[in-house]
Amino acid sequence: MSQQDIQRFNTTPVMSAVTVFNNVVYLSGQVPKNPDLDITGQTQDVLNTIDQLLAQANSDKSRILSAQLFLKDLSDFLSLMKSGSTG
Repeated sequence: MSQQDIQRFNTTPVMSAVTVFNNVVYLSGQVPKNPDLDITGQTQDVLNTIDQLLAQANSDKSRILSAQLFLKDLSDFLSLMKSGSTG
């Protein structure tokens, strides 16, 4: 494996938002840009960011194999699911 086998997008000195290796796309953790939004707004914000990042790697959400979602308050779970996070 060489560094040429790895593609990185949205790179800072500390990390890359998107990394592609062996045709697998890895995204760094995403948080809402505006934490003052309600859970539905925060979810849409993060999903929009994920769409943009995947597009940079010529991919989309239909190809996601695994995702981890973290909620500060578990009572927001139903709102998260209704906001389109599974679609």
